Amino acid sequence: MFVSGTGTDGVVLGIDPGLTRCGYAVLLAEGNTVKPVSLGVIRTPAADPLPQRLAELLGELQALLVEFRPAAVAVEQVFFQTNVRTAMSVGQASGLALAAAAAFGCDVA
Repeated sequence: MFVSGTGTDGVVLGIDPGLTRCGYAVLLAEGNTVKPVSLGVIRTPAADPLPQRLAELLGELQALLVEFRPAAVAVEQVFFQTNVRTAMSVGQASGLALAAAAAFGCDVA
C-alpha cells in the first residue's frame, strides 16, 4: 500500500493534535482490510508550564514512532476554532507531530 517511509509498509499513525489531549490511532492496512493496532490519548497537565507540556508531548509522539514504525502519519488539520488560545495550543501540538513524523522519515499528510 505504501511505497516509502522507514517503517513497516501498511502501518499508519493518525494524530488528532491537542496540548491537553492528543488522540492517536495506529492502523495496519493489509490489502483491503484495515485493522486497529493501538489507540489512545496523550495527556499533559494544564497546570504545567507550556515548554514542559510540549516536551512531554514530543517525547510521547517520538515513542509512538519508534514503537510502531509507521510508513505514514496523518495529522488532522484545524479548520475552525473560536477560542484563539485553544487554536494556538492545537497548532503547537500539530507542529510537533508534523516535525516529529518528518524527522522520523515518514510520509506526512
